[in-house]
Amino acid sequence: MVPVKVALIIFICTAEVGLVSSSPIIVRAGILLTENSTLMYDMRNVRPALEVAFARALVEHNVHFEPVWVAYDDKCKQYNALGHANDLMSIEKVDVIIGPGCSDDMVIVCELTTYYPLPLLIGAGELIDTTFMYPWLIRFSYNTYSLWIIFVKMMKLYQWKDIALIRDCCDFPKNVTTRGKRFSPVRST
Repeated sequence: MVPVKVALIIFICTAEVGLVSSSPIIVRAGILLTENSTLMYDMRNVRPALEVAFARALVEHNVHFEPVWVAYDDKCKQYNALGHANDLMSIEKVDVIIGPGCSDDMVIVCELTTYYPLPLLIGAGELIDTTFMYPWLIRFSYNTYSLWIIFVKMMKLYQWKDIALIRDCCDFPKNVTTRGKRFSPVRST
């Protein structure tokens, strides 16, 4: 019984002074995003945040991310997302893919990750109402269906007949008329 207590005391003492460390868990992460676009989920906007998250994961959780950064054209193009995702899986042998940011690109990459079971972490896909057919997808965004369910429930709860939505459309640079605040009347049926 004494050796166990001594071993425990040595472990606790060395852990406190930082002498005991285990090898970090290594995760190869493929990051697949657009580049040089005006989109908020462009590589130049997202990369700094991911670098901070990777550093914190190492310090706080002993997980070392080995990122494989892949940027494609300045526009959302399914064939680019699909081709690069395939390369990340088959050539780079990543453990997880982060991205793409566009909803259409997300769907095509989800099809691939369903065939080759690989986790796909995305912050996009808000235009896709259901994702039950993609078992490896982890979506960190809301979706339009959820938003409308909230509006319908509030209208029923408060017995509202009319509401107005005020939204910020600044992330749609193609249409100058939609920049800034917009007023959208909605009527219950």
